[in-house]
Amino acid sequence: MGFEVLTLDQLLGRLNNYNHVELHVHHTYKPCKANFNGNNGLEQQQNMKNYHVNVNGWSDIGQHVTLLPNGLFVTGRDFGTTPASILGKNTGAFACEMLGNFNIGAETLEGAQKDSILRLAKYFDDRGKYVRFHRESFSTDCPGTGLNKDVFMSEVRAVNGKSPVITVPVSAVHYTWMDYITGDIVKDLQRALNNLYSGGLATDGYLGDLTISVFDRVLVAQGQRNDLVRVIQKRLIQLGYKLSNYGEDGAYGVGGETYRAVVQFQRDRGLEDDSLVGKNTLKALFRK
Repeated sequence: MGFEVLTLDQLLGRLNNYNHVELHVHHTYKPCKANFNGNNGLEQQQNMKNYHVNVNGWSDIGQHVTLLPNGLFVTGRDFGTTPASILGKNTGAFACEMLGNFNIGAETLEGAQKDSILRLAKYFDDRGKYVRFHRESFSTDCPGTGLNKDVFMSEVRAVNGKSPVITVPVSAVHYTWMDYITGDIVKDLQRALNNLYSGGLATDGYLGDLTISVFDRVLVAQGQRNDLVRVIQKRLIQLGYKLSNYGEDGAYGVGGETYRAVVQFQRDRGLEDDSLVGKNTLKALFRK
């Protein structure tokens, strides 16, 4: 397979031979901790490489290392090459995937795995190198909604005695996407925004800060025909507004049923009933 299993100390020893500018922290989501039996770390790494190469079309596995639940690391992409990690932030970065799904209600980062990622992050932080969660620079929940960046960094620095560990209950952690619906229709929305506005969004089905930032550029008006109109029509139908004649046809007819549904929705939500679908109307459409 060409992969190696390293302890934390072995990994840090190798990193001394490089000058990475920052650490990228991810969770794999799939496979997850439940797929790890204690002995199949190399197999899981090969499966991820196969997916990255054969499905994503990449030249190699995306990450430099994968951190297993037992605290050991499996090597991936050569440490001296640029990872396929975070769009716009890859140059000079070192990418680590933690095997697991660390979203709230799924799995927990704990034990040897947590200790290893904290100490790896400490290695970078002590050298003035930035530790970046995937979601800081991309519309995603990675490395998991159960991980709070501020808490994580306080724990990293506590390893070195820089500051006390802050304990924040999961119920106190809040992300923008939690206020909005998730799923396939949000993926359709993200695709439409990418096509029409070059949004550069991940089509992950989570309506987070990056997706909402594209709303500032949106203004859908009567007479337009595109996929964004189709998504708006689909959401109006989900909310109970009638589009009996043409449904989700992608056409915003002048004075037609889509117009009437948009205006009625705006009135129902206390918005200006101008029939224009911009940031405020879009946010209201997709809010829980």
